[in-house]
Amino acid sequence: MKKIAPFAFAAALMAVPFLAMAPAAQAAEEPVGVAECDTFLQNYEACVGKMPGAQRDQVSGAISQMRTAWRQAAGNAQSRAALPQQCTMMAQQMKQQLAAQGCNF
Repeated sequence: MKKIAPFAFAAALMAVPFLAMAPAAQAAEEPVGVAECDTFLQNYEACVGKMPGAQRDQVSGAISQMRTAWRQAAGNAQSRAALPQQCTMMAQQMKQQLAAQGCNF
């Protein structure tokens, strides 16, 4: 658990630049609208089911925050242009970090 929690926190931090712009009313389940981000989030959500309960809740919250922030960023042309690369990098990092739990990205 100690190895995964910092990664969930780091994942949430990558979304922080966009959190100030994210309206709380949007549903977390809506897609981002950027294929790389939507694929990453789907794979990360599938991985959550393999985690212990308390960790699952923490990571699920981070995923919701990322989705909301990225969806908001996708609404801005300049921010949207950076999202494919950011989401691809995040997927590569999480693939390495969560491979031991049997997660596929």
